[in-house]
Amino acid sequence: MELSLKKIFPGLAARRIRAETKLYHAEKTYENVVQYHNHGAGNQNAMDYDDEINNSDIDIGESKDTLMARSRDEFMGNAIANGAIKRIRSNVVGIGIKLKSSIDNNILEIEQEKKEEIEKNIENLWRMWTESTECDWGRQSKLSHIQSLAILTSLIDGECFAALSFKLHPGELFGLKVRLLDPASCVNPSDIGDKDIKNGVEKDKNGIITAYHFKKNKDGSETTKIQVHGSKTGRKNLLVLMDKERIGQRRGVPLIAPVLEILHQMRKFTHAELMAATVNSYFAAFIENETQETKSQSPFKSKGGKDITLKSGIVSNLAPGQKIKFPDSNRPNSGFTKFMDTMCVHLGAALELAPEQLLLKFSNNYSASKGALLESWKMLKTRRQWFTDDFMQPIYEEFLDYCVAMDYIDLPGYEDPFKRRAYQKTQWFGQAQGSLDPKKEAQAAEIRIKNNLSTSARESMEINGSDIDDNIEQRGREVKKMKKFGLMKEGGKK
Repeated sequence: MELSLKKIFPGLAARRIRAETKLYHAEKTYENVVQYHNHGAGNQNAMDYDDEINNSDIDIGESKDTLMARSRDEFMGNAIANGAIKRIRSNVVGIGIKLKSSIDNNILEIEQEKKEEIEKNIENLWRMWTESTECDWGRQSKLSHIQSLAILTSLIDGECFAALSFKLHPGELFGLKVRLLDPASCVNPSDIGDKDIKNGVEKDKNGIITAYHFKKNKDGSETTKIQVHGSKTGRKNLLVLMDKERIGQRRGVPLIAPVLEILHQMRKFTHAELMAATVNSYFAAFIENETQETKSQSPFKSKGGKDITLKSGIVSNLAPGQKIKFPDSNRPNSGFTKFMDTMCVHLGAALELAPEQLLLKFSNNYSASKGALLESWKMLKTRRQWFTDDFMQPIYEEFLDYCVAMDYIDLPGYEDPFKRRAYQKTQWFGQAQGSLDPKKEAQAAEIRIKNNLSTSARESMEINGSDIDDNIEQRGREVKKMKKFGLMKEGGKK
């Protein structure tokens, strides 16, 4: 038939061949689509997916209050969640992040001795402010405590707000104050109008965040507006400590938001197993009655309608036809530990914490434990850098401006924007990583210094958070005293 068609109607046969060719290619293309469709974009076994694409205002903003409430609840009542958040706090901030002034002499071009003198004076002023309660709006905390509370709040609630205010109380030297604000108080004002305000965050027509709105008091609905930058000077009025994960994001996401359901189920499971083990630890027995008559002859008499209980050490006679049966104990659950350890591996993957770090259980060999610590330390160093960039450095810059304005320190040329930036250059050091083998760590530090891969100042800060200048001065005094009392001979020999 195909051959006859070609002979009798050659044009029709040609059109048919072209149509069959198109159909063949279409089928092959459909097969390719179906193949990709089966690897993530299909409907089969994907009924729980939310296929709607939303912006961050919907995905995060509309769930913000719920996420904060549940995150706070897990932090207060879940040992794993509480430990994970505090572990990050202790490693990122620890006893406090320390300042090392490092002014840029490529711009300032001053003598080395003068440079070191200026750096020392800046650090002394910084210590006077941060190691007193004058830095706190509430006049209760030193800056190290404020650091700890700020990062805890940002991890639990998703962000932390810090207002840089001025209030000089009698007897104080510094009027600059750091005032932490509760993220739950950041809400929309009642008169939004045509302004772009969502979750208490206001943007201009260019999509730039310009202001935040906060409740004036806990129970009232009246709000106050805080501009991010001053309209005249451009100084920062408000700092926002937040780990962004979406473009255009206004509010932060709690650290444990992706694993809230897992944490909640683990808490319920733990409580259930604990209750079962507690109940099973009692010496429980059940009385079996062989006849209806024996029910009224129980040796355990009920008084005043109260439940019958067994007292320790009791011996009692049973009525004829009664017998005691003890239930079999299958608690504690032998699979509980393995299950919880497995779930903690999942949690650690989401929180970027090794299971050893999450549970503080180092049962593996040195290499495995060291590898786990190093992987966790990558995340902790990242968070510390983010914390110093978004929180510590802006506070320090405002503090240095204040000290110059108050004539507490003389910084030649500070009014020049370029020289001002040069004076504000710093290094920040915090809690040391910790060492499983201090001797090896000290030897590694010595090799890095010897090969110019690091400096004594950096190693001193990273190993134990101490200042190299303070160490040298103290060691000089110690050596001098040891020589005085004959504990050290000339040449450094003891």
